[in-house]
Amino acid sequence: MTETLCTDVLVIGAGLAGICASIQAARLGLDVILAEKSLVLGGNSGPDAGVHPSGAHRFHTFAAETGIVEELCETAAWQGAKTVTGEMHYNSSMLWDGVLDRALTKAGVTVLRSHYARDGVVEDGKITSVILEDTGTYHTHVVHIGTAVVEASGDGSVAAKCGAGWRMGRESRREYGERLAPEEADSVTMGSSVVALVRKADRPVAFLPPPGTSKFSPGYGDYPSFHPGPEESLRFFFPTETGGQGNTIEDEPAIYRKALDQLYSAWDYIKNIKYAQEAKNWELTWVGPRVCKRESRRFWGDCTLTQPLAR
Repeated sequence: MTETLCTDVLVIGAGLAGICASIQAARLGLDVILAEKSLVLGGNSGPDAGVHPSGAHRFHTFAAETGIVEELCETAAWQGAKTVTGEMHYNSSMLWDGVLDRALTKAGVTVLRSHYARDGVVEDGKITSVILEDTGTYHTHVVHIGTAVVEASGDGSVAAKCGAGWRMGRESRREYGERLAPEEADSVTMGSSVVALVRKADRPVAFLPPPGTSKFSPGYGDYPSFHPGPEESLRFFFPTETGGQGNTIEDEPAIYRKALDQLYSAWDYIKNIKYAQEAKNWELTWVGPRVCKRESRRFWGDCTLTQPLAR
């Protein structure tokens, strides 16, 4: 079954970038449809990933993000839409999804959950329609675009299919004169992560790692350490990132499996080896059901933000 929809702006992806773009476009008087392939909103900040938008103000009081992000975060704080732990920059509360949904509804945005943007139609260099697949009902929607498409899906599949220029990996140092870039360009990207939640029980809790779990191998220093405060009963566990040597699009399932293996290995190390006494009453109670990506395609635009050598 195919349904035809029309809108001024179609935003693909309900991470924070897509949500802010949707709200702002609607506030400017445009008709907006926001398509999200997941059942939940928020992208990496969503309750299935847990990385709440905390920004640089974790380290500096005057470095907080303002604008729509600040509106959303303050609303979440006021409504208690947080998983309260010592590390307040993580959050797996479904109440956060509600904060985002109500903000979009108030602005007049039409939100389509479980809708995967599959392809687009280009006429005279402009995307005029996008094909959405409803993964819940298996219906197909053709969305005709009056003004613009905002590709905020992270992987940018529609933008890539429609001809936008992009790259993955690191540029060579000489391309932009960046002091931290490698001498030669390569395909290395930032790693992806899985976030977990551990809680303190009122009795010792054993942890038996899944069969085949790799032996723990520290990446750097004494990480992960485990020193919960005496009053702590819940904390997020973030021990791993991986996949930078692979393709974060094509290899996503394999990256998730590897991140899970590393997470279990790290928790086994904490529970059964180095911090057995401190962690004896702590149990692994929730693991994020998807990988949190840090990098995918990067699209070329009119401007490129670089970090050149000081002159």
